[in-house]
Amino acid sequence: MNEHDIKKEVLMILRESLYVDREIEAQDRLCYELGMDSLDFIIVSMKIEKEMDVIIEANDITKETTVGEFMEIVKSRAEQKKTPD
Repeated sequence: MNEHDIKKEVLMILRESLYVDREIEAQDRLCYELGMDSLDFIIVSMKIEKEMDVIIEANDITKETTVGEFMEIVKSRAEQKKTPD
């Protein structure tokens, strides 16, 4: 999965999971602008794990984490998965 596909998938999962009906910006914070709470995090994480085979840990994000930072975390996890140990 390339960077464009990762961003597209993450945005789709966020939009559907958080019921966002507007354009999501990279600088939007997950908790503040998008209203993500702990239950939403679990739902989003499970969808990302299922759709992208990438695990996101609870300590990967904070209340200040932006959508752009979150996409970088997912991209980094996907790249780690491709790298042989």
